Amino acid sequence: MSVLTASNLAKSYGPQDVFEGVSLEIPHGAKIALVGPNGSGKTTLLHLMEGSEEPTAGAVHRAKGLRVAYLPQQADFSGVGTLRDVTLEVFVDLQAQWDELRRLEAAMAHPATREEALQRYGPALEAFELAGGYTYEQRIEQVLSGLGFDEDDFRRPVAQLSGGQKTRALLARLLLEEPDLLLLDEPTNHLDLRHQVHIMSMIRQRARTGQHSALAALHDINLAARYCSHVVMLFGDGDWCAGPAGDMLSETSLERLYRCPVERLDGPSGPRFHPLSP
Repeated sequence: MSVLTASNLAKSYGPQDVFEGVSLEIPHGAKIALVGPNGSGKTTLLHLMEGSEEPTAGAVHRAKGLRVAYLPQQADFSGVGTLRDVTLEVFVDLQAQWDELRRLEAAMAHPATREEALQRYGPALEAFELAGGYTYEQRIEQVLSGLGFDEDDFRRPVAQLSGGQKTRALLARLLLEEPDLLLLDEPTNHLDLRHQVHIMSMIRQRARTGQHSALAALHDINLAARYCSHVVMLFGDGDWCAGPAGDMLSETSLERLYRCPVERLDGPSGPRFHPLSP
């Protein structure tokens, strides 16, 4: 089942055509890389998928009730307090439910309000449990740890986070919101190798378990080869193609995409691609 279908998309800005005729489906649980040279329209296509821009031609069809989250290239992650504080903001409704349970418990201690409080307490407690009220703090820790944060980082003020840490922090918040479709615009920019692996591994693992579908614009072809099952290529001249990563990522296609010689090296973890000097 597809969560999103794009049909014959075209996008122009005035006289400049970015791409045309792009059609693709994003199945449930998909892990798709969006690759191409600078200026080929990767960010624009993500905006069309998100709905923040409209195509010049064609249409985007989203599954009913689809929850979409978008991680931009430059993470605008701000807030007051620590990293843990701002991730807790995702669960403000659950915290309000918890406060209401405490109020009802206090009311049950008084004869004048006991009966009404008892009647309301059971349904309120059930709703709190079904919404994950007893597990959300554990979920926060699991997501933050999975993205490479340690316990000392949990207590670090947001204002002290580096650019790469803010990207990971914003991604943590997006994952905790449990979107059906995650759109990522160069999520590994400004990250060291260790944290690139953390991000890509978590995105792949959650897609494999059906927690979301993901479409990620990537500059690193080797990350696309290792972590994504399908690839969409934008060539920068209006042309495009898409298919399984094993079919799409070849020396011939990458040389056409980036206009430079490419060497493929096969290893235990799969193929790796390296540019060659002209």
